[in-house]
Amino acid sequence: MEIFSSETGKWICYKLPCPIPIQWQEPADGPIYCYGALHWEVRYNGLLAFNPYNDSKSVRVIPFPDDRDLLSKYLDTSSQLCGESQGTLRYFEVAHGRKQFYLFSMWSMKDYEKGEWCCEFKVRRSDLHSNDLELSNWLLDGWFLPLSFHPLNPNLVYLYCMEPEPASESSSMKPVFLQVDVHFQGMFTRNPIRYTGGITQRFSDIDFAGMDKDGCVAFIERFTAEKCEKLYDCQPDIDFPKGLTLICDNPDYYDFIEIAYECGVILPMYVDHFGDSNIQEWLDEHKDEFVGNVEEEVLDGAGLVKEVAPGYRDVGDSDTNDEVQNGDDDDDEDEDVDGDEDDHQKPHFFIKGNESQVEMGEKAGASEFFEEDMGDNEDVYPELPNIFNDKLNWKEQEPVLGMRFESPKQLKHMLCNYAVANGYQLCFVKNDTRRLLVKCCDGKCTFRLWGSWMSEDKSFQIKSLIGEHNCAKNFKFGSIVTYKWIGTHFKHQFYNNQKMSVRMLREEVKIDFGINVSMNQCRRAKKYALSLVEGTIAENYGRLWSYGEEIKRSNPGSTVKICVDSMPDGKNYFSKIYICFASVKEGWRGGCRRIINLDGCFLKTFRQGELLCVVGRDANNGIFPIAWAVVSVENKEIWKWFLETLSEDLQCWNDGNGLVLISDQHKGLIEAVKEVFPAAEHRQCARHIYANFRKRFSGSKFENLFWKASKETTEAQFNVVMKEIGKLNPEAVVHLMARDPKTWSLAFFRVHNSCESVENGFSESFNSVILDARKKPIISMLEDIHIYVMQRMVTMKLTGKGWNAYSVCPNIRIRLNMLQTEQRHWHVISCGGMKFEARKMDEAFIVDVEKKECSCRLWQLNGYGCVHSVATLAYLNLTPDGPYVDPMYLAALYHNTYKQPIHGMNGQNMWPSTDLIPPLPPLKRRHVGPRMKWIKSFGT
Repeated sequence: MEIFSSETGKWICYKLPCPIPIQWQEPADGPIYCYGALHWEVRYNGLLAFNPYNDSKSVRVIPFPDDRDLLSKYLDTSSQLCGESQGTLRYFEVAHGRKQFYLFSMWSMKDYEKGEWCCEFKVRRSDLHSNDLELSNWLLDGWFLPLSFHPLNPNLVYLYCMEPEPASESSSMKPVFLQVDVHFQGMFTRNPIRYTGGITQRFSDIDFAGMDKDGCVAFIERFTAEKCEKLYDCQPDIDFPKGLTLICDNPDYYDFIEIAYECGVILPMYVDHFGDSNIQEWLDEHKDEFVGNVEEEVLDGAGLVKEVAPGYRDVGDSDTNDEVQNGDDDDDEDEDVDGDEDDHQKPHFFIKGNESQVEMGEKAGASEFFEEDMGDNEDVYPELPNIFNDKLNWKEQEPVLGMRFESPKQLKHMLCNYAVANGYQLCFVKNDTRRLLVKCCDGKCTFRLWGSWMSEDKSFQIKSLIGEHNCAKNFKFGSIVTYKWIGTHFKHQFYNNQKMSVRMLREEVKIDFGINVSMNQCRRAKKYALSLVEGTIAENYGRLWSYGEEIKRSNPGSTVKICVDSMPDGKNYFSKIYICFASVKEGWRGGCRRIINLDGCFLKTFRQGELLCVVGRDANNGIFPIAWAVVSVENKEIWKWFLETLSEDLQCWNDGNGLVLISDQHKGLIEAVKEVFPAAEHRQCARHIYANFRKRFSGSKFENLFWKASKETTEAQFNVVMKEIGKLNPEAVVHLMARDPKTWSLAFFRVHNSCESVENGFSESFNSVILDARKKPIISMLEDIHIYVMQRMVTMKLTGKGWNAYSVCPNIRIRLNMLQTEQRHWHVISCGGMKFEARKMDEAFIVDVEKKECSCRLWQLNGYGCVHSVATLAYLNLTPDGPYVDPMYLAALYHNTYKQPIHGMNGQNMWPSTDLIPPLPPLKRRHVGPRMKWIKSFGT
């Protein structure tokens, strides 16, 4: 190559070795300057990079992205664009003509030194949409030629749009490619030597001449999704199987290409997926036994392979015969279905793509061939590995001749997807459990599909197919869109959100499928989807025993208690489950304050139930989930069972002495706490107290005075606020005093518990985090909670990794800094010894530094100080942390809390099995009280 240097003003000639044969793009593009090097695009291989400054003696090959569709680079209808945008190499590819390829694909250079690309996007033609119907129809067939990248916006590509050119063999612009029949997914049989049980695909638009042997093998492996151990070709002038030749290396492959061009015929290629066949030895054994020639015929590239006599072809079934005589797939029990034709009726066979139907008797010698080689009961349709993939996107599903299904129901569902995606009006002419005839509702359309049950294979197979439509597309569907089709599509949505409304379902159908359905149809679809989900939910409850055993196996020492209700009929119904992980127990006992928040929340499933949870507080004043339980109802007995189990896990002995519980006003919970933890302090959430108070006494004055009363730290100050409330309304004071201020005001809380909270916000925070999980079935919900707590344990451990063990945790230090800012307004006077008086105008409080007490009681309540204690310590030139803060706030205890992680668990397929009877979902409970919905009357 010759390169002009602007520095010297001269042309410099470089002769460089290239590691690959070069086949330039036509017309040649480049060079592309990026990363300080020049790049040329080489057809199929990638980019040639040359850096005259760093390495002037060699060139480097940068392959194109590996994750692009390997088939598309061998298509004559594909277009590529490689260029530079915003200092990065980008590669854009357009693949026309085949629906299975991505139409638009783009990559950017991720690591230039390693030659790694990063895929930015892949778009199929079916993903292109427009509100303009004419433009939308044009997008289905239009051609796009990439021109250039936008210099400033790397995600913007300029395309030249044009109408597709009709195929023309005489077109000089279209390259002439070989036609090759690739036989795959079959195997060679020894006696006689045949290639049986396979599929054949004809390729006429693939540049086999542009590949080498390895490239051809890679192409076939990508297309067939299977390993290609050996590759054979058959010479055109020698009969099968004597003409079989093993393609061992590139010279053998190039000989195959040369023969194909010289003879100008369609050459077969056979794939051996197992590599255990030795054709040459078999040919030596049978060299004297070859009498005739067996030719393999391809049904228009659809993949259906049949062995037929030389000179004969299979032909399609007649319009007058909807059933196909098929002795292999229809036994004696099926005679009423497929045996209604006359015994002497000549069989009919179908060729996809050939709309003419010809009887076998019209070809001389055909009947003798089938009588000799196939027999009266031989299966006309050989076994096909083409099994329907229900994981495929519904927009990409389409019928294929020979495709097999689990049932006619699955086939009909696929046809509904096919019709909705493409705007075809299909109708089921014959529709039962053993046969299906589908035609287009437009009587002039040629589309026709016939399928029947295969008794031997236990599958439902498409036996004949005319897949072309000559009718106009119409997206206003009738009976093809049923409530079952809608319910099946939205099964997973109802699985995750069983409370989804009918109106929301109707909107989702319109958004996802672009069709309008009635409210009544959506109601039936929701009912059907929930019936499908119901079976899944029953399986969830049935696996609870195994789930509990997996927790115990993966996290030894954990507590899992499952209770069931046994009925007289011998059935067990789920009642409740309790879960507490071993590492959580150790963490709470080793580093958390003796404060727990209790709460219950409803599950958002149609089986209802409630989730009970208990949350602790770590040294940094963060939430620490301890245990949770799923119960059918929240009452005194359930709460007592829950608290007793919790007491054993947390080792809260002495009737709960030194323990603080914070909860709402649930009567059953209050009574259960009195029985299980009689010595504990039970606080009630002030927010719930105010919610009831506001119903009778609303207004900002009442609100401000209530919260002031709840946060006053002395009884004297509390009484002053209550007098102010009494002036507004004496009944308000009576209402609040009846709620026992000892449970919701700081003025009456016990000291030295290091907690000044009057709300149950920690439990509410945990409930809000698991809101989405509460919409799921029980095991999915429990797994989400387990994953959340497991991840939180790891995250919190990493958060405190760099903290000094003997320092105060950050959240507590933030509060101390706020108090240090407020203490400027307080004047400190020494009273002798370690006692001081903190004064601000007419307010004064006594601070005893030695006992860590203040007459306002806040220092004793929260454990880290008040504004008076901070001002006093500042007066003594002391910092408010260290020995003046409760040790429960130190980082060392925080480290102890998150020292042991929760271990992960295996998937459901690896859970241990048990001999216990799987429980059924809980029985639906009838709510106490009158019916909340009116019953429609149907009287005259």
